[in-house]
Amino acid sequence: MDEAVVNLITVQALSAVKGQIQSQSQSPLYRRCCPAGWIKNEIKKKECCFYVEDGREGICKCGYPKDKHCEDPIKPEDYVGEQWDRHRHTKEAPTDAFGDISFGGLGQKTGKYVRVSSDTPCEILYQLMTDCWKLRSPNLLISVTGGAKNFNIKPLLKEKFRRGLIKVAQTTGAWILTGGTHTGVMKHVGMAVRDYTLSSGLTEGQIVVIGVAPWGVIHKQEDLINPKGNLPVQYSLDEQGQGLLSCLDINHTHFLLVDDGTRDYGVEIELRARLEKHISQQSLGNRESGVTIPVVCVVLDGGPGTLNTMYNVMLNHTPCVVLEGSGRVADVIAKVADLPVSEVTLDLIKQLMERFFGQEYKEFTEVKVIEWTKKIQDIIRMSHLLTVFHIDEDKNSDVDVAILQALLKVPKSDEHAARQSLERQLELAVAWNRVDIAESEIFTEEIQWTSCDLHPAMFSALVGDKPEFVRLLLENGVCVGKFLESEDMLCELYAHLPSCFFLRKLATRVQGGKICRGQEPQPGSTKISLSHVAEEVRHLLGSFTQPLYVPSCYKMTKDDVRLVVLSKGLVNPTCSDEERTTDKVWDSIRDLFLWAVVQNNPELAEISWEQCRDCIAAALAASKILRKLAQESGEDDSEEAKDMRELASHYENQAIGVFSECHSWDAQRAQKLLIRVSPSWGRSTCLWLALKAEAKSFIAHSGVQALLTQIWFGELSVDNAPWKVLLCMIFFPLIYTSFLTFRRDEDIQRQAERTEQQKLAMDSVFSGSSDTKLKRHYRLFTSPQVKFYWNIASYFGFLWLFAVVLMIDFQAYPSWRELLLYVWLTSLVCEELRQFYHDFDGPGFRKKAKMYISDMWNILDVLSIILFIVGLVCRLQASGTVFYVGKVILCIDFIIFCLRLMAIFTISRTLGPKIIILRRMVGLQVHNAHFFTSHMFIISHESSFEDETCPFPRRVGVMSDLLEHEERVSATVNKRLAKLEEQVSESTKALHWIVDALISQGCTSNMQPPLMSEKSVFKSALIRCLHPSGSSLSLFLLQVESSLSSHQPLQWREVSSSARVCPYQQALRQIAQRHNTHI
Repeated sequence: MDEAVVNLITVQALSAVKGQIQSQSQSPLYRRCCPAGWIKNEIKKKECCFYVEDGREGICKCGYPKDKHCEDPIKPEDYVGEQWDRHRHTKEAPTDAFGDISFGGLGQKTGKYVRVSSDTPCEILYQLMTDCWKLRSPNLLISVTGGAKNFNIKPLLKEKFRRGLIKVAQTTGAWILTGGTHTGVMKHVGMAVRDYTLSSGLTEGQIVVIGVAPWGVIHKQEDLINPKGNLPVQYSLDEQGQGLLSCLDINHTHFLLVDDGTRDYGVEIELRARLEKHISQQSLGNRESGVTIPVVCVVLDGGPGTLNTMYNVMLNHTPCVVLEGSGRVADVIAKVADLPVSEVTLDLIKQLMERFFGQEYKEFTEVKVIEWTKKIQDIIRMSHLLTVFHIDEDKNSDVDVAILQALLKVPKSDEHAARQSLERQLELAVAWNRVDIAESEIFTEEIQWTSCDLHPAMFSALVGDKPEFVRLLLENGVCVGKFLESEDMLCELYAHLPSCFFLRKLATRVQGGKICRGQEPQPGSTKISLSHVAEEVRHLLGSFTQPLYVPSCYKMTKDDVRLVVLSKGLVNPTCSDEERTTDKVWDSIRDLFLWAVVQNNPELAEISWEQCRDCIAAALAASKILRKLAQESGEDDSEEAKDMRELASHYENQAIGVFSECHSWDAQRAQKLLIRVSPSWGRSTCLWLALKAEAKSFIAHSGVQALLTQIWFGELSVDNAPWKVLLCMIFFPLIYTSFLTFRRDEDIQRQAERTEQQKLAMDSVFSGSSDTKLKRHYRLFTSPQVKFYWNIASYFGFLWLFAVVLMIDFQAYPSWRELLLYVWLTSLVCEELRQFYHDFDGPGFRKKAKMYISDMWNILDVLSIILFIVGLVCRLQASGTVFYVGKVILCIDFIIFCLRLMAIFTISRTLGPKIIILRRMVGLQVHNAHFFTSHMFIISHESSFEDETCPFPRRVGVMSDLLEHEERVSATVNKRLAKLEEQVSESTKALHWIVDALISQGCTSNMQPPLMSEKSVFKSALIRCLHPSGSSLSLFLLQVESSLSSHQPLQWREVSSSARVCPYQQALRQIAQRHNTHI
């Protein structure tokens, strides 16, 4: 009993594991990551399991020899008395031929192939092509059929067919389906693909050409056997040795080799028809719009089999394009296509077949001709599915137009069906990106389109990145306000953003930062709301803007309510309801422009920007967003960041161009545009957006500079000299005279000149009431220029008081001057606190601190205040030492306060750039000082270690003692060098340190330096090394430098020849050889 239970549990566990494996094998991810394993499990082949000779020795009824059958093909007990049948006497087995195929010859073309059973489900084949082969779903399927044998075709028709076929496949993203062999019409298709590949210079063609060929008739099929599919097979074209078989066409990209267990022709027809029907049932485009992939059949030449194929596809409502002049069946149908069905008689068909088939017509029976005549009559009755390309009438057009027109024919019987067909045709034209077809066939005077009818096509054009179609749809009646009236439509657009940096940021925000690094969110896979978009856009624009999208009432949080109340309070009360409605409509165009900008799409952004009302603010906002995105993308997306910066510069130039045009017409109104609040862009202004976007070219515009000058002078005239302003600051009663000019005076004077009442106006100005005098006083002291001058004077006064306290009035007990200094510093502390907390949007403490510390002058302010507080604490101590330390700290603090003066002069045209350069140089020198200090520490450590381990004698008496000492030095140095080589990497720095150590030891012992045959090598080593201490070495280095600079030999001391051969010079040469340096 226990054993039975265990067996049952084991069986259930195995079944569960098997089911889990099967479900995993059905996933698209498994098909993409492990195509070979999926193909082995799902794709089958067919082989004969019952050997019956067909009259030829060693050949079975299936066409294969006996050795090509399975292990035990003869089973009389199962098949006694039965005739051989391909359905009953064949069985399926895992395929043994799949993978990559490489064609020899020029260009080394490659493709993919697989041997499939004729009973393979079409769902499996479609998954094979889209997942394993990673082909994009087609927007159009072109089935090319016709003569399987080589036939002659007119040169002009051949050129038009090849060019038109490639053009329609390239522009629409179509798949081309053929028979796959290197004969007949399939050969012409392959040569068209070859010509396109060579002319475009692509190593891998963009055109997808799939050949569906019978496996049994393929020449050299043994070369295609590849059970594992891990290595590409080599296949060469051999037309002379193929005999009755056929070679694969080397210009096709993919092959489905249909196997029914026989070596017959035509076994692929049924599977090909089922595959075409399955593809035609798949959805077209990015979303479920009800439009399926269209299929069109192109007919060239052909015999009775082509006629049957054409008849069957038209019964399935598939349009056909017949090329007149290609021969046989195609010409027969082309001649009778325009005739009434009653005139298509048996005699006419006989005449035409005899004319176009030639000698082949004699092989046809009367019954077959009658059958074909009936089929031709049925084909003529389905005229809406039949299109004939007449080369004589259509000399200026190509086959691509005929193919697309065949799909756009509308039956006129039912108006409702005609309208649905028109909408479907528009979707197809958008999917094909054929603006010319849409203009000529869809947007005609007879057809009236409403905006709502064009919304699905507009969505497809936007998501599919088809800017020309977007422009065409806007010109033909699409209202952006109605198109983006629904919040769901805009959310869907953001959900279908192409793979870009902004989409990754949105996905990270939606999922709470749980996106793994390197993981790309798929378009349409993330549920995005406008609140996420608003937060991200506000982050890119800056916290000074208001949210662009207010959350819905039922979704609002506490913070959202605060933003809604704030935005309601900022609404201009002077605007009418009609203007607010207009603003709402224009916001839709802003939304479309913003959607195009964040994905870095210049064409779509340009189309929508042209329709923006506030185009200067829109261009500056786009520049700000793109620069912020490029900054945050970093080096991971360098190419994308470069494109963003280029587009940001483009929109900055666009803003300059529009503003220049406005400024040339009316300068004052143009300046008002800069400070006008834009409701569409977070209630910001063009000037503020330009400052935040660092649009230096825009700010450098003369009109913008004039506005900034007016703002700087305030109510004062810009013509006032600075000395006049300073004099009025001291003797302010001068403002009541004509000594200082105000802007109001200039306005009144201009108005008086217009009204010719100048005298009366000037009298009213200069002898006005006390109220006017008070206003002039107020306008003077509220001018930013005057405030700045007072600020400078106040700061100099603070420094003067600080210096007086430190030098004269620094007593044990604080005097009134020192107390005044403390009060003054307290006011400076309050000002820094105001700068820190002053932000009308309140981005948060952490962000405020980051923004505050990012400014170097703020760092100096904080440092000076902290030092002042520390010095004050020490100064208040009674102890003399601490008191003195406090004064020293306050003196250092005074120096920092003096350095802070440089911030005042940054606005100067002469001193400002120099201060910025100096600030950057100081930052660089700080880094270099740290580097130099660390290296000096290392060298000093090495020198002290050597002094302790290898002390030199102070005196050397005789030559023998000298040489003996040199040997000891050499042994010590060699040991030290060996140890350094183990610890230090083989680098140039290590060599410099070793040379420095050798020279240091030699000069310390009053010995001669080593002789160097190459001055340049020795010089570079000396210059790069860090000099250890020692007067003798310093003199030696100066001597070497002066000798090398004057190109004179070194003046060595006179010593004997034996002393000049230093033992450690050999060690130096060994080290130099290891570093590839000649000494």
